[in-house]
This record gives sequence, C-alpha cells and structure tokens, in this order.
Amino acid sequence: MKKKSRTLVWFLVFLLNIASGWYIYHKFIRVQPSTLPPVEAESLAALPPSLDEAERLERGPLAKLTDVERNVSSKRAVEEEWRDAQVNMDLYEADSVRTFLNSSAVITFDEDDEVVIDSNTLLVIQPPHEGTEREIAVAVIPGQIVDAIKKKPAAQQKRALEEEINKRKIRLRPVKTGAASGKKSRSVLKTLPDQTTLVQAIGGPIEIIGPKGDVVILKDQNVTRVGSKGTLASPRMPLEAPKLVSPGEGKTVVFQSRIPKIDLKWSEVPRAWRYRVLVAADKSFKNILADEVINGTNFTIMNLSAGTYYWRVNARESDGFMSVYSAVRSLKAVFDDKPPKLSILSPPEMYVSPVTNVELRGKTERGAKVKVNGQKVSVARDGTFVHSVVLKEGVNLITVEASDAVGNRSYGKRLLTYKGRKRSGARTTSSRP
Repeated sequence: MKKKSRTLVWFLVFLLNIASGWYIYHKFIRVQPSTLPPVEAESLAALPPSLDEAERLERGPLAKLTDVERNVSSKRAVEEEWRDAQVNMDLYEADSVRTFLNSSAVITFDEDDEVVIDSNTLLVIQPPHEGTEREIAVAVIPGQIVDAIKKKPAAQQKRALEEEINKRKIRLRPVKTGAASGKKSRSVLKTLPDQTTLVQAIGGPIEIIGPKGDVVILKDQNVTRVGSKGTLASPRMPLEAPKLVSPGEGKTVVFQSRIPKIDLKWSEVPRAWRYRVLVAADKSFKNILADEVINGTNFTIMNLSAGTYYWRVNARESDGFMSVYSAVRSLKAVFDDKPPKLSILSPPEMYVSPVTNVELRGKTERGAKVKVNGQKVSVARDGTFVHSVVLKEGVNLITVEASDAVGNRSYGKRLLTYKGRKRSGARTTSSRP
C-alpha cells in the first residue's frame, strides 16, 4: 500500500512540473506574434514572390537582346551565375542585363520597341501591367549600387538587390497619336554617378511612368531624369549633336610611318561641357580603338595601322544630359614613306652657260612641292616646273628639293658654269641641251 502511495505522489509531482514549465514558457519566454517589429513585417511583405520557372517559360519571353557593344553580361532569374550576353537571346521576366564601362546593349520588346542601355547599368526585365498595350517595364540600377551590394554579406545581397529593383521600376509606353501612331519607339537609358537615371526618347514621343507614379510625356529627342528618390524631372531638349569638320567623309589620310597620327575635328556645341569621341575599326563600333572624354573640339589619334576607320562624337552637359552621337564618318589611313619622283630635264650636268640667266626645267609627281636653292617654285598640275636661275661667274651648285604631302623628300643637283662676260662674249645661248 505504501508503495502505491509513493508512486502516485511521484506521478503528481511530474504532472505539476510539466504544467509549471508550460506556463513559464508561454508567459515569459515565447514571443507573441503581435510583438514582431512592424517595420520588418512590412519590408518582408514588400519583397516580390519567388518565380516559378515553368510559369515564366509558359508566359514566354518579354524581350530579346538584339545588340551588344563591348563588355555586356546577362543572368537568368533562376540562376546565380552571370554569363557573357549573347545577341538574339530571349529575355524573360526578372532576367538581367549588365553593361560595364564604355559598353552598351539594345533590347527589343514587342512591336520592335527598343531600349538602349548605356554603360555601367543593370537592367532587370519586369512584367507589364495586364491589358496594357506596348508597355515596357524595367528596373534600372546604377552600376555603383550593384558594386556596393556585392560587398554586403552573401545572406543580405539578394534582399538588398530586390529592394533596389522595387524602388527603381519605370514603365515606357509609346504615344500612339498623330504621325507617331504605329511607329516603333526607341528609348535610351543612362545611369549617372549621382544614382539618377536619364531617359531619352528617340524617334517618337514616349510616356514615362516613374517609380513614384509620376507621369511625363517625352517628345522626340527630349530627355527626363529619374531622381534617386524616384521623382521625374520636367522634360527638356538635349544638346545638339556635334557636326564633324575634318577629315571629310571617306577622306584618305596619308602619313609617314614615323608619324602615325590623325587629327579629328568637330564643331562646338552650345552648353556642352565635354565631348566623347569614339574611333573604331568597324561601322558597328564593336572594335573600338579610342574612347575618350575631352574638353575641346579636336582629338589626335596615334599609333594607327593602315586601314579604314570610323569615328563619331557626342556632347554632354555637366549634369549628365548628353546629345545623340554625330553622324558616323569613315577615313582611310595610308602609309607612304617613298620619296616623290624628281627629274631635272635641263640644263645638263656640267653645263657651261654663256649668260647669267639659265632656265632650270624639271618634273616631279603630282601634288609635290619644289624648292630650287631653298626658294619655292611654282609646280604645274602635271608636276612640271620651270625656274630661272641667276649664275655667278665660275662654278654654281644648283640644288632642287621635292617634297610630298606627308614630308617625304627627293633631292637633285646641277653644277653649272658661267665664265663671265669677257670670256663668254655677248652671245645668248639656250640652256636646253
């Protein structure tokens, strides 16, 4: 009997301990749902839901990458690895395209509407509003913000990037009224060091809807700025494109191998702060040989090889607004280190003249310049020249120099003798042989 009583007591003590532990945990230890910080709860709710790959593919691509210049990368939404961007690759919702220094990319949406991404920018494809016709939805993030996110701990990078995407979404809608109706649109997006984004309409008006819901209409060639806080600036006309001055279109520039350079010149643009000049070995500017931002209106490119080159220039203001590029010009660089041909036709070597005045006749190549004893001589179009030389008594050394446009030179000489008036008599003799 005592043994049963003892067992019952121990059992009651066990139940009492369980009840006490449950009460202490729920009263003092467990945090109730209502005590979660409201700010954290809101930030979590604002994050976009994870994408289902099958659903993405079923909806189909939203755009296509149609052109790249220099260093451009891309990433699928469901992948972690960045790859070199490929021309004509399809882009789906949440796919990303990243341009780096002095690079750019062109993305084409439905109806052939194009978006040009300038250098050092991350663009993330967004879904357009349902039922909205020809709407381009993208998030535009400056490259320096992306670089700052990469420095964060790995666990924070995804959330930080998603937050930037959410606050940097813009929508572009071609305006289909009047003459612009039905035309394809072209928009240029450029991020600036102050974390703002420039948007320019090229080829027709575009409606811009900013991250805060602001709406502006960009007329053809107008630009606006998306501020770092998501507001839109009033549209404005950009700078005029510079006009190229020299060399002229298709100009052949000849130079010696020891001076491999070409001077490029363009017109000054009002309000311009600086100019960006590009020189490439191809019309599409993929193989760029020079990419410089300078203060003046001329640029000398050095160390060229023989061949054909293409160049263009744009102007920019101090606040980042810039013009479109000028027309593209081509030029041909040709090396020439051969001296021009030079022949002295008369008088012959060691000619003895009975008079003091002798006509020196010769011929060089077309376009060359001639000097006789250091004095400039007129040269005919066919390269012939005539110059009257005044002789002194005795032996006279006559030197002839011919130089071409790039400085190659040829030399010739004649030793002519005049015996003097007493010894020659009063006869007049032609210098021709």
